[in-house]
Amino acid sequence: MEQELPDGDEDLEESDEVGEFYGRAIAETNQETPLCVRVSKKVRELFRGCEAFTEEDPRKLTLLLVEDDDHVAEDYAFYLAAAGFSVCVTNSAEEALFHAESYRQFTAVVLDIRMNASKLSGRFEQSGGQRTGLALALELSNHVPDSLFFALTNTKDAFVQEWFSDQDGREFYFCRKEEYPPQRFAGFIKRKVYKFMEKPFGLRAFIVHSHDHHALLELKNYLQNTLHFSEPIILQEKPSGANTVIEKFEKHAKDIDVAFVMLTPDDLVDPAQTTTGRARQNVLFELGYFVGALGRKTGRVLLLAKKGVEIPSDLAGIIYIDITNGIAAAGEKIRLELEAL
Repeated sequence: MEQELPDGDEDLEESDEVGEFYGRAIAETNQETPLCVRVSKKVRELFRGCEAFTEEDPRKLTLLLVEDDDHVAEDYAFYLAAAGFSVCVTNSAEEALFHAESYRQFTAVVLDIRMNASKLSGRFEQSGGQRTGLALALELSNHVPDSLFFALTNTKDAFVQEWFSDQDGREFYFCRKEEYPPQRFAGFIKRKVYKFMEKPFGLRAFIVHSHDHHALLELKNYLQNTLHFSEPIILQEKPSGANTVIEKFEKHAKDIDVAFVMLTPDDLVDPAQTTTGRARQNVLFELGYFVGALGRKTGRVLLLAKKGVEIPSDLAGIIYIDITNGIAAAGEKIRLELEAL
């Protein structure tokens, strides 16, 4: 999703355009308005300063973003805020140190590496600004030792990459901007933070299935125990109340972030042949519903298929994940698809 930020000349409370712009972004992730957006006065100041960060912040997901390119900083801060972080943006090492000394509870710190040389050069070699972020990471780790650190950079400096990848026992990560554009990076860092904090995964999942209950339980356990999802929705496990089947389905499907559709050969195509089968009709119906609700090209509808299932002609060419050998064998592919959301 590429959208142009409003120019920021008006107060936030007085700009319907700004409210609608950020409202759409937050609605897409089913999050409340980020704290940093709610309290800022101007769009250009949406992610500036830590005055919004207090011990009373119930989410405790606070992030320090150090980036000297304002346009890049706004793009990344926008998606990080939409992912639920209260974001404080700084554009210099000195400003970052000031905020770290003033507010010592950052959940994560994200640093560009190549920035203007700072006063840190007296203590750490910065190579004319080529390693400013590395010097800053060393210093900030003394002020916020419990934070997760992420290098977010275009540098190809092997020394920097090795340093961030070789911090045994500490949560340091190296990410190149070309490999982690804003939306993908926001999802990546959220998963790392939630795993570190032993919180449930941030996405709400719905599992569409038929009679293969062994594969169903495998998937549910993998999502909860390995990827740290909150409990996925399985329709048969939910009370019906006075609802019809379709009403029950609509009730639980309306606020879903990602749907896993299990295509297993349950109905025989030809009783004389036992090698090919079709997915149940309810599975195909619910697949169509989620493709319409979540979008075909969003990656939020994951098809998991077993060998021997007949793929409907309307789905020809759509890539699916093979779970013939079990969910554990396909786990890495599932994880990679989720990281791309």
